[in-house]
Amino acid sequence: VLPNTMQSLKAALEKPTFNYRNLDSILQFDPACMINLLAYANQEINKDFDKQISQVEHAAMFLGMDRLERFINQISSIYSIKDKKIADKIVRLQHRGLHAAFQAQNFARLVNATAIDEIYTSTLITPLSELICWHIEPVKAQKVELLIHKNSIDYKQAQLEVFGFSYHELAEALTHQWKIPNLFLQRQEMEELNDASKSVMSMYLAEKCSII
Repeated sequence: VLPNTMQSLKAALEKPTFNYRNLDSILQFDPACMINLLAYANQEINKDFDKQISQVEHAAMFLGMDRLERFINQISSIYSIKDKKIADKIVRLQHRGLHAAFQAQNFARLVNATAIDEIYTSTLITPLSELICWHIEPVKAQKVELLIHKNSIDYKQAQLEVFGFSYHELAEALTHQWKIPNLFLQRQEMEELNDASKSVMSMYLAEKCSII
């Protein structure tokens, strides 16, 4: 996650006036940390209830202070990445994911779609899956970009050739594994844009705008 996020989280927890709502204002600018928190909360809640949490405030309230502090102490900073170029690329992916998520929410509000919070979270999944690939397999991730820009290969095809899966497919697997809200799965099942729900259409358009 971004170093400023960890500093802000720890500072927020130390305040006597701590409010769970404050976490949302911090994590909305750090998609990796937000998704990790929601995934952690949903894995915990699914042990006892068949529910899904899509809001940071609800996740934090469910986890409580003890588990929330353990979560914060376990997250790692982007400063742990030694290669500056890779670290810079991951920061750009974070920003692109945030841009797409905010755009998806704005599109959704314009067309009066529902589940605004879930739209924000679900739009972050694909950028986060690409971010994970850059963090774990930076050489392969760079090769994907070379195929796209030098060989003019399709974005998805380049991912398949290098990794054997697309970022969307990884995002789908993460959605299942982390038990996060499954609006993203509806976006995956979309065959025709005209047949999509307003929420899914908002996500799709925001994602396309973020890649351009």
